[in-house]
Amino acid sequence: WVKTTMTTALTATGIDGAANSATTCTAAGASSKIIQTVTQGATADTVSFFIRRRTGTGTIEITPDNTAFTDITAALAAAASATAGGWYRATVSATLTNPAFGVRITTDTDAVDVDFAQLEAGTSATSPILTTTASVARAADVVRTVGLPPFGLTGSLFAIGTPTRPTAAALNQRLAGLRTN
Repeated sequence: WVKTTMTTALTATGIDGAANSATTCTAAGASSKIIQTVTQGATADTVSFFIRRRTGTGTIEITPDNTAFTDITAALAAAASATAGGWYRATVSATLTNPAFGVRITTDTDAVDVDFAQLEAGTSATSPILTTTASVARAADVVRTVGLPPFGLTGSLFAIGTPTRPTAAALNQRLAGLRTN
């Protein structure tokens, strides 16, 4: 990663709850950036980051190519009040040759926490892979049902959501439906 007027420290608790596993990026000037360049031929790629605001109110952007920047400021503000820990998964897809992806903080002294930065082939983000300094080949995600139909099927599952508490009437209706089916 190449930093331009930005300081970084591995001091934030990550989205997985592990202490000191996410990086705090702090602007040390206007339009501070942290960019990772990957050498590859032209392919359709998706860049994703789990990111949350730590301090400040300025614009936060992500880029797949260090040229086109996507403003995620409003999404970060919404995530801060709507999700546990305030994490937001920012993604952008593009067809890239030698992608130079990263984060830009436009206001001096603003800071964000970043976790699970990924560049992957395809047009959508998949489940995050824990790695530090080297690329990793994706192992197959496998979900196996046990004791529930359809028996023995395998597949992939990745979910991010906010649990909701059903009303008593809705819960009774679901339980009644399970008893009769």
